[in-house]
Amino acid sequence: MEIGIPFNEDLNGLSQEGVGACQATQKRGWRVSTAQSFLKPAMHRDNLTVKLGANVSRIVIEGECAKGVEFTKDGVDYNAMAEKAVVLSAGAMASPKLLMLSGVGPAKHLAEHGIGCKLDTPGVGQNLQEHPVIRMSIHVKNSRTLTSDLRNPFHSIVHGLKYIFNGSGALATCIGHVQALAHTREGLDAPNAQIIFAPLSYDMTAQGPKPYTRPAAGVGIGLCRIQSKGEIRLRSAKPNDPPVIDYSLLDHPDDLAQLREALRLTRKIFSADAFSDYYLDERIPGIDTDTDEQIDAYIRETAGLMYHPCGTCKMGSDDMAVVDENLRVRGLAGLYVADASVFPTLPAGNINATCIMVGEKAADLIASHSA
Repeated sequence: MEIGIPFNEDLNGLSQEGVGACQATQKRGWRVSTAQSFLKPAMHRDNLTVKLGANVSRIVIEGECAKGVEFTKDGVDYNAMAEKAVVLSAGAMASPKLLMLSGVGPAKHLAEHGIGCKLDTPGVGQNLQEHPVIRMSIHVKNSRTLTSDLRNPFHSIVHGLKYIFNGSGALATCIGHVQALAHTREGLDAPNAQIIFAPLSYDMTAQGPKPYTRPAAGVGIGLCRIQSKGEIRLRSAKPNDPPVIDYSLLDHPDDLAQLREALRLTRKIFSADAFSDYYLDERIPGIDTDTDEQIDAYIRETAGLMYHPCGTCKMGSDDMAVVDENLRVRGLAGLYVADASVFPTLPAGNINATCIMVGEKAADLIASHSA
């Protein structure tokens, strides 16, 4: 607030600009997934069957209508035929992959893998969007942080007991405890930087993240609105082969520039008087990383994903749109897509709530169309 970012009590409220506590889908301190909150209460219903460990290989399409899906489970092939509609909800990676395996996608790309084209839909797999994120870390004067507590088994046990028995304590929060949605430059209609603060720090190694056990805090800096776009392609016609994922992260030069501005804004936050009792020095990337060229090199070397992929079966009415405003695959009857792949553009922040909203809206739309 001292540097001009306003306090915001509810970052999911009327306005997203400002700094406030991170929110999560939780109940009594425990994270609640959509499986727990939607599927589990309905498991007793006769019209619901959940098959875990099943891999869908393709959508069964007859003429211009989706009829069901083929899947394998425990090495056995099955067909599940639909009475009214097939809903594809496999996410921004697997939904376009399944469409292409089923003959719905760019005709030329399908031909490369010997897949007969049932519907030439050039937008399938295109428009992949993701929030790039970079890390900063500072040493703090405090004697304890979540990762420095790992040096003392007693502290770790206390954290665990508080969480397990009361759903409280530091482990009951999001990884990020507080975040700011802020502008890095004038003239923007909405915040373009998501700055997430956590009382922990880690180093990236070849074996994965390694906790840093000196007292240090960490920051994840995400870019809310990106211009770089990637694509999903088939690796082969084999359903079990993973797709080729090309994010083209930071492909647009202004995405890089905005992340650089966000890093400098974060340094400004740490230099505020309110941090003077806590701030010791900058651990990552370090104050020697200061020029535009040095910061850009750090961003390119270390930028990662916030795991918010979307856009690969986008909604719309243009030639690259895959689904219409009712989530129906354009050109096919009886087939809906209901996941992050339908987003035409990337939401400004974390996409979990948006995905849940799409699922709820899809249920209403499909029920009304099937009535």
